[in-house]
Amino acid sequence: MPKKICAIPGVIVVRTVLSALTEKVAELICIELFREGIIKMGKCKNHPEVETSYYCSKHQHYLCEECLKCADPEIYCKFRSSCVIHFLEKEKRIEEKNGVL
Repeated sequence: MPKKICAIPGVIVVRTVLSALTEKVAELICIELFREGIIKMGKCKNHPEVETSYYCSKHQHYLCEECLKCADPEIYCKFRSSCVIHFLEKEKRIEEKNGVL
């Protein structure tokens, strides 16, 4: 199963959808989506040398994989239902609870 997913504003390309693909194929799909302008890239707010596609629509900044954490998960966010950052945090909690990580 691929360790990374593409962050597309408003849409999450979920790991389960990519599970039948190899990680290399998933990476090539992400690269093509970036070339087509579907995925936007930006610099991490904490690590400006790192380019990333993980974007917080609420606070309007990019976060790299190392910084991937919701700034204020207890406060209402109208973007939460399509938020890649929220989805990955939730998935990580589930994996930790089940002893996967």
